[in-house]
Parts: sequence; structure tokens; C-alpha cells
Amino acid sequence: MERQDANQSLRGVYVLLVDDDPRHRDILRDVLRYCGAWVREANGAEDALAVMRETMPTALVVTVRAPGDAAWRLMRGVRAMSPERGGKLPVVGVGPSDLARQARAAGFDCYLPEPVEAWHLCQAVADLTE
Repeated sequence: MERQDANQSLRGVYVLLVDDDPRHRDILRDVLRYCGAWVREANGAEDALAVMRETMPTALVVTVRAPGDAAWRLMRGVRAMSPERGGKLPVVGVGPSDLARQARAAGFDCYLPEPVEAWHLCQAVADLTE
């Protein structure tokens, strides 16, 4: 995908965006929507798991703040699910660069250090959902 094609790169992709910071969530949501994704927001791990009981997203984008925060519980919960319930969903983590190795070990398919460039976020989700 070329950068100039980013605004159409996620057409038809349903992303569940998980972040407990409303301002940060708004920014990521706007980027994903600009790229054509349909975005549903969740305010933390419990909210995300409740959404996943109702509907199945194409991918998750999860903000990671610190070791031991709710993002890690969410990943354990998602990866413990059967594949048809979401256990194999592609998950992009976004957070501090020093948590990249831990995120990969926890089951994140991709991890983007902050500050995230909009194009990189769209590219990561597109690559995982093709």
C-alpha cells in the first residue's frame, strides 16, 4: 500500500479500538476511520470483552500503558478464546517502545511504539487483515 492510498486501505475492516484514555482513543479512531475502517471503541479490557461477546471484529487495536495493565489481561482473555470466538484475531498493540518485546510475548501480532505515525497504524492493520 502506498501512502497516498491510505485513505482506502481499511475499507470493509471492522476494528475494535481499546483504550481507556478518551483523547488518545479519539486520535486513533480518527486515523483508522480516515483509512476506511469501521471502528467501534471500547474503554478498557472488560468493555472490549463485552463487545466481543456481541460481535466479532476483524482486528483489535489495543493501547498498552504499562506492564501489568488491563491490556495484558485483555490479551490473555482473547488468546484463551476459541478461534471462532476471536482467539486468532489479529491484534495491534500501541504503546511505549520499551514494551515491544513483552507485547510480542503476550500474543500481540504487531506492536507500534508511540508516537504512532498514522500511515504505520493503517499499514499494520491492513497487513494483518489481508
